[in-house]
Amino acid sequence: MDTVTIMSRTSAKTRGADRRIRKNRAALRSAFNELMLAKGYEAIRAMEVAERADVGRSTLYLHFNGKADILAESLTGVLSALADACVQERLSARLLAVTEHFWQNRNVARSALSGPARDVVAKRLTELTEQRLSLPSGRNARTALLARSLAHGQLGMLEAWLSGRYGLSAGAVARMLHSFSCAAAAAVT
Repeated sequence: MDTVTIMSRTSAKTRGADRRIRKNRAALRSAFNELMLAKGYEAIRAMEVAERADVGRSTLYLHFNGKADILAESLTGVLSALADACVQERLSARLLAVTEHFWQNRNVARSALSGPARDVVAKRLTELTEQRLSLPSGRNARTALLARSLAHGQLGMLEAWLSGRYGLSAGAVARMLHSFSCAAAAAVT
């Protein structure tokens, strides 16, 4: 067998494995999201996620460290729009869309912004924000503190707004999130 044939078979195996990995991860995220809608974060158990995804528990732990890890990955896209707000000059359509998404799904969003889930969400948003604020020389204490403060401030604003007490539109809240984030980042960087 020649080298090209061996490499071709290896590539095919890798593609198959990659497809399986993507399929399992997607199934686990989907199962988690369904359970989150039905029960809320605190009531979810890892075994339920695996069962609903039709994979073994060991497969779940092969891909994720547990339900907190699935939550963090599931929200990364949404949280990225919040993290981006501190480095974008203008309000992005994406931040507006995310804010509208939070409002349309406020029952689930409130669940994700309270209790043990909030710690997971805040940690992931802090990491994403810190990535955007990091200097070429790397992480420093000022950047870490600013990222954590911004994350908690943004989540606090969203949580208060989602309570329904303020009567603001998603657009108004998106503008506030953007202004707050930019002002805080400018004051420290």
